[in-house]
Amino acid sequence: MKTNFLRIIALSSLLLFIWMTPAQAVNWVLATRMTFEDEEDAFAPSNEYIDADSVVLDGNSMFFWNLSVYYGDDNAVTGKTLRKHEVLIYANPRQSRSIFNCSYTPDNVEVPHMKSTRPGQFSNVLPGTYIDIIINAAQRYAKPGKDNGVAFPPHL
Repeated sequence: MKTNFLRIIALSSLLLFIWMTPAQAVNWVLATRMTFEDEEDAFAPSNEYIDADSVVLDGNSMFFWNLSVYYGDDNAVTGKTLRKHEVLIYANPRQSRSIFNCSYTPDNVEVPHMKSTRPGQFSNVLPGTYIDIIINAAQRYAKPGKDNGVAFPPHL
């Protein structure tokens, strides 16, 4: 009886490992803290995280997930935004675009009218901007691989 139970556990673990994709491994790392002074277009102070396990160099492009957690005056979470970025890493200047964008309430409920699965246009990355800071943070974790599309991390 105990042997069968151990076999089932071992088989289940093996199957879970085989079916698990890189997008299911989430490792949120703080990239920077933004304030109103940091970006003139910032609408709230935020902590900016990248999923270190999702950073992939695929040819000339780097792909990664970014989570913005916004705070109010009392340091309570006021909302979150999950984005997937594509960066033309070897372009001069670097260029980036958002290929997925979705906003959430403080309780992690998706805001339907604040979701975009349509890739945006590439724009130049200016030194010292929010996107430049998180790209630099993401580059530390970049590894060669193939982008998996918009399959996003399972947990905010």
